[in-house]
Amino acid sequence: MYKEVSKSHVNSALALVVTVALIFIVMTVSNNFIYPHNKMLADTVNMLFFGFSVYFFMRFQVTAFEYKIENNTFNVTRLGNKNNPQLLMSVTMLDIENFGKYDREKAQGTSVLNYCGEIKRANRYSFNVTINEKRYTVVFQPSEILIKMLDEVTA
Repeated sequence: MYKEVSKSHVNSALALVVTVALIFIVMTVSNNFIYPHNKMLADTVNMLFFGFSVYFFMRFQVTAFEYKIENNTFNVTRLGNKNNPQLLMSVTMLDIENFGKYDREKAQGTSVLNYCGEIKRANRYSFNVTINEKRYTVVFQPSEILIKMLDEVTA
């Protein structure tokens, strides 16, 4: 059995301060320049920016993904809340096809499942898998150890 956790390496307190500052700046600019002309548009901009900010903070700061290989099965679990891990995917190692560096063009025509713990695009790998007769491209950020293990199995 092997498992590892992929999470953001940015300081959460710093990310929270930057997020709150950006929300404040956007809302101030929106209220000073848009609000006198169109109140509904200013409120819509404020609500949308606030919603997207909360989503990105939760998705890339609070949520982590655990990759686990156990009994010839590759599992991906979301670790958003320590009391409630959520199994997102479980596939046998024999079903994994085309493992390698992630290329957006190769993923065309498939549904993409993004299980990356960081927002930056460095070190992204992918593989194709068929689940319930539907083709998926699974994108994740493994360590060097996991890359070697998956290379051995898919070679």
